Amino acid sequence: MKGICKCSFAAVFLLLGFTWGLFTAYGFKPPNVPFFNAQTGGAATLPPPFPEAIALYPAPAPPFHIMASSWKHLVRLLAQQETRVEVDLATIAGSKTDRHLRIVVQFLKSPFTTNAWRTIIYLTLDEPVPPNTPSAWRFTNGDTSVLPYSYTKGEELRHITAVNVNSQLYVIPLSATSPFPILPITFPNIALYLQCAMRDSRARRVQNDPSSGMRRLAKIVMACYPDEITQEAEEKKSSRSVGNLLKRVVGRGGAERQESHGNEDVYDIITPFRLDQYVSP
Repeated sequence: MKGICKCSFAAVFLLLGFTWGLFTAYGFKPPNVPFFNAQTGGAATLPPPFPEAIALYPAPAPPFHIMASSWKHLVRLLAQQETRVEVDLATIAGSKTDRHLRIVVQFLKSPFTTNAWRTIIYLTLDEPVPPNTPSAWRFTNGDTSVLPYSYTKGEELRHITAVNVNSQLYVIPLSATSPFPILPITFPNIALYLQCAMRDSRARRVQNDPSSGMRRLAKIVMACYPDEITQEAEEKKSSRSVGNLLKRVVGRGGAERQESHGNEDVYDIITPFRLDQYVSP
C-alpha cells in the first residue's frame, strides 16, 4: 500500500507520543494501560519503531499485541507500516500446510479517565482444535466472545479473558467475506482485514439478526468512541456530497447507479494522521 503516508512510525511517535490523546504500544508482554499516566504526568519510555518482521510462535507462546488510542487510530497506524507478520522458521519447517492468523480485539478502559478506551489487537497462529477436546464446538461455532483454542494453553493469557465494565472482547470469526488471513501478511493487509471485519459487523443483515455475534464489534466501537463515529459519519457524508457534485458537473449524475463498493473504508484507512483528531482537550 504505497503512497498512504511517507512518515515513519518513529516520526509519528516522536511527534504525538507524549500527548494523552494518542499513544501506541506493542510487544509480546501483556499491555500496560495506560501508556501515559494522567495522574502523575509521567510517560513511559518510547518503544522503538516496528521491526521489519514479527515472528509468531505456536501456543503456549504469548500473542503479539498492538495497542492504540482507538479503533480508528489502530487501523490507520497499521496501514502506514511496512512490517510483515510471519510464522517462525521452526514451525514452517514442520508444517506442510499454510498457517493462518487469528486476531482478538480487546477494548480496555483507562483507570485514570472517566471514559477513555484503548483498542488492543492480539495476533496469534490459528491452532486446530483436537477432536477429543471437551466442548470443542465452543471454539468452532463462530462465537465472538469465546477466545480461540490456543488461548487455553497459556496461563499468562488470563488478563485477556477478563470481560467486565472496563474490558470488552471481540474474537474476529471466520466468515465467507473475511477468511482467516494466510501468513505471512503485512500490516497494511491486516488493516484491510480489520476493516472487512467492521464492514461485516455493520452489515444490515447482521445488525437485524439478534442471534448474530458479529454485530458486537460495531456496537462496542460505537459505545467506546461515540465522537469518532459521529465524525466518521460526517466525513462520509461530506465525501459523498463532493462526489455527487462532481458527477453533476460532468453530466453523469443520473446515469450511474448509486452503489457502495467499499471506497469509504479505503478512504478511512489512507487518510493521513491529523493531530487535532486524537489530542484530548
